[in-house]
Amino acid sequence: MVQVELIYVPGSGSTVHMRLDLKDGATVEQALNQSNIYSICPETNGLAIGIYGKLVSNETTLKEGDRIELYRSLILDPKDKRRKVAQVKLKTKLANKKRD
Repeated sequence: MVQVELIYVPGSGSTVHMRLDLKDGATVEQALNQSNIYSICPETNGLAIGIYGKLVSNETTLKEGDRIELYRSLILDPKDKRRKVAQVKLKTKLANKKRD
């Protein structure tokens, strides 16, 4: 038997955290099916899957202590977000200089 964790954080911010006991040689797909995550959170079907931050396939064999993570799509690319924040700061700074 191997014990693994399953983590999913929906957009609402609450965390789905499960501990699963699986047979030796179990795969990610078997863990997901046993967890019923697709019934509990239907939006997880088709999401990217990883173990400790590294993308894996459904056929990946699990080891003791693995943490299966389901990754939501990013709403905004982090680079684009930083650019937008920088643009707003620059506009604010320029507007403040014009007032002085």
